[in-house]
Amino acid sequence: MEKYWNQKLVISIFLLWLFHVSALIGIQLGHGDWFLPLTPLNLILCFVLLLWNLPDFTGRELLVLAWPFGLGMIAEILGVNFGWIFGNYSYGDNLGPKIFGVPWLIGVNWALLTYASSSVAKFFSNNRFFAVTIGALLMLGIDVLLEQVAPKFDFWEFEGGVAPLQNYLGWFAVALLAHWGFQSFCKKENFIFSFHLLLVFAIFFGAFVFFGIPE
Repeated sequence: MEKYWNQKLVISIFLLWLFHVSALIGIQLGHGDWFLPLTPLNLILCFVLLLWNLPDFTGRELLVLAWPFGLGMIAEILGVNFGWIFGNYSYGDNLGPKIFGVPWLIGVNWALLTYASSSVAKFFSNNRFFAVTIGALLMLGIDVLLEQVAPKFDFWEFEGGVAPLQNYLGWFAVALLAHWGFQSFCKKENFIFSFHLLLVFAIFFGAFVFFGIPE
């Protein structure tokens, strides 16, 4: 775990907050039509910054991140096409190109959230059971916020307009599997970057949940 601040980390955290705060202000001012289609760019930036801040990055870490990416994509494809795991829902256009109805960047999002929540969870507990559970709960918390704004952001929408209990149970179950496999092989954490990534996601989506989204 990186235990100190350096120039690379400062630049990365600055960019994280700059992009999200700018989008938050822009959308609240009524410019969502410009900012929301740039969501894929933002997710790619976050992923690149994550890789940049991995301690001693060798490229093998991509194989470890492939586990939550692949697991998330399979779960989402089954959900969109068969209604399994999460319920009946479909994706909109603001998350970019799709594979079997699922934007491939959703897999990137699963990898991002798994890494970040794993790093934070392992900071608080070295016990495998607790770290996996805490990580999955952190991911569930982000999903709870996301579900409130996803339809208006044209990310995805559930049948009936409201995410069912099945979705949250499914998210937690898949997150547990993602963490169990990921934490078995990932030994390179960056708590500071991960903490800011989760915090900026929570504040960004939480702001729209509590203050609303301009029509």
